[in-house]
Amino acid sequence: MNWFPLCLEHDRQRILTSAECILCRIEVNLKQENSHGHPYCTQLVDVKDVAEGCYLAAEKGRSGERYILTNERCMSITETTKLAQKLYPELKLRIPVSVPKFILYGIAGLMQFVAKLSGKPPLITTKEIAMFSGLQQDFDISKARNELGFNPKSSQQAVKEALAYLMEHKEML
Repeated sequence: MNWFPLCLEHDRQRILTSAECILCRIEVNLKQENSHGHPYCTQLVDVKDVAEGCYLAAEKGRSGERYILTNERCMSITETTKLAQKLYPELKLRIPVSVPKFILYGIAGLMQFVAKLSGKPPLITTKEIAMFSGLQQDFDISKARNELGFNPKSSQQAVKEALAYLMEHKEML
């Protein structure tokens, strides 16, 4: 699944809202496409915080500089699911079970082999297992904080707000 936060709507690109990104993560969890239970982490940042960061960079940023506009701490799929379970037990979300890494490599290798025969891309590759399994990618955003005044809400708060939005708009579920 591609996590790049752009989609097409009425033939125009737009940035996914935080709620839509959370929905995608929960949907993947429910479909068990990434349920190997390893601490795969990803950054969850409210799209409003990123938009504010872009504005701050345009107003206060130094020419030629780069600013990391995210949260310092990533959240694992397990952490995200546990938070969603706590807030909305009626969703009956499942916590992914842990699968040993050598089994993941075997499954990914088999998927790659079948993909070569069928001509369709594999759902997961051994390269992705090596790259993402156990990855915890925290970021140093002190430059954006100090130079721009960038102060994003925590990943947990972004998830809470996104889930509240989704619960108000159940047609998106």
